[in-house]
Amino acid sequence: MTQSPDTGLGFQPAEAEPLHPTAPGFRQRALQALIGGRFGDAADLFRDAIASGDASSANYRDLGVALLKLEQFPAAADALLKALDLEPGDGQAMLALGFVRLGQNDLQEASRLLERSRDLLPGSWQAHYFLATVQSRLGRLLEALGNLRRAVALAPGRTQLHEILIFHMELCEGVTLEEQQLARRAWYQCVAATLPAGGPRSFANARDASRRLRVGYVSSDFCVHSAAMIFGPIIRYHDPAAFETFCYSGRESEDAMAKSLRASASHWRPVAGVSDDALEAQIREDGIDILVDLSAYTLGHRLRVFAKRAAPVQVTAWGFATGTGIPTMDYFFSDPVAVPKSVRHHFAETIVDLASCFCYEPPGDAPEVSPLPSLSGQPFTFGCLNRYHKISDRTVMLWARILKAMPQSRLLLKSAAFKATVQEQFARRFAEHGVPRERLIFLGSTDLYDHLRALHAVDLALDPFPANGGITTAETLWMGVPVVTLLGTTTHGRLSASLLHALGMPDWIANDEDEYVRIALEFAEDREHLQRLRSGMRQHLMATPVFNVREYTRHVEAAYRDCWRKWCLEAG
Repeated sequence: MTQSPDTGLGFQPAEAEPLHPTAPGFRQRALQALIGGRFGDAADLFRDAIASGDASSANYRDLGVALLKLEQFPAAADALLKALDLEPGDGQAMLALGFVRLGQNDLQEASRLLERSRDLLPGSWQAHYFLATVQSRLGRLLEALGNLRRAVALAPGRTQLHEILIFHMELCEGVTLEEQQLARRAWYQCVAATLPAGGPRSFANARDASRRLRVGYVSSDFCVHSAAMIFGPIIRYHDPAAFETFCYSGRESEDAMAKSLRASASHWRPVAGVSDDALEAQIREDGIDILVDLSAYTLGHRLRVFAKRAAPVQVTAWGFATGTGIPTMDYFFSDPVAVPKSVRHHFAETIVDLASCFCYEPPGDAPEVSPLPSLSGQPFTFGCLNRYHKISDRTVMLWARILKAMPQSRLLLKSAAFKATVQEQFARRFAEHGVPRERLIFLGSTDLYDHLRALHAVDLALDPFPANGGITTAETLWMGVPVVTLLGTTTHGRLSASLLHALGMPDWIANDEDEYVRIALEFAEDREHLQRLRSGMRQHLMATPVFNVREYTRHVEAAYRDCWRKWCLEAG
């Protein structure tokens, strides 16, 4: 459902050396160009410095950094290797070369270089952060978590590091819900120091509990994106007599989904590149009554606007619905399964219970449901179409138990990241638990139609943990494939259970690992039952508020009205 916020944290050159009267002119000018972001000029000047006789490790290193910033990776690697030949202990050169190897997707070499640079530069947040990035891609999530935490400690003012840590903590075994919420509060404390001082914000909104309400939706995912498949129906099916909708879109361009949502909304505000102050001013000018965050800590979020209190009532929901830790975020729309009452004291928001924590509107051109593939003589096939980051070591171990208990079965895994090197990595992880490569089927990225059609080959789906599927679980069910899930202890670890509970399918929810294996194996043995489920699944799903998105939207509108009524009473 989400996109990690790490895209924008590229390699940053070290601070320029202080000006020294005896320093060669080329080098000083090159350093100034490098720090000033004029990377082409910097590369030319470092080459001039080397050609003039200053063929030092520092000049080769910084030439490599300039070329790296220009994304000329082979040339950058050549320069950095020369720097390391001259000065093998240059941690900055090793760090830059590690980043180059990361860019070239040579993860093993990147890991080796970045581990060494971290040891040489224990005070460098970049060394810890980029090592964590590589470890995460290699599936070494807990090691990555340790390095991310250290990066945040070394650079506490870099809020984007906090956001990456928050995102990563959702994927890691052993991280508690309390720790996740504390990390969100730490982000807010970092941001709060930059907010203007003052008391509670005042609003001129009419305190009429029954009037037509202005609802603003803030997101950078008004596009063909899994998150938009969840919140899109709510925008489309609002009652226009009771709600006037505003979409504040952080997208630079518009695709078919954006055009559909733009046509449905009362007002469309392109806000990509607009400052937080200007966005807040626009929201206030529009007289928004209820402002809804659809992104939380994913890429392109505008949580600083919510932290400043841009509207009388503020809600977070759907896009990355796990809470924000922001005290000015009034409500978090979820349900009693995703966020049990026993843990709600950890959240900054008041939890509002809906019929389910999200809804799903299937695409009109989705493939038809196929017959159960194993009934036609194919080997019984388990499957998972979630992002590969969600497949933890404990998930692999449990899936291996299931495969070994059914020797003729196989496992289909589909993720955009399944290039050859990642396939090899996953094959090794399964081999460690006695499952050979030939029992695994890897599929890469496709368009949505073929993504759904891949489920024609799957008899039964296995949900990953500790982070479950969200939209993937809904898509899988729509294709007639039931999903076995393990009830977790965090919000992300209870998404599939929330969905299955709302759909009246609690027998697919396991409370522990042994029950997870038992459910998978017992249903796998009853092929006729699986076929009956498959053929009747869509009719069953459409009778629930999760898939009946118009009904779900009415529940959302009722919740908005309750939140607004409370504000009117408090303000009055």
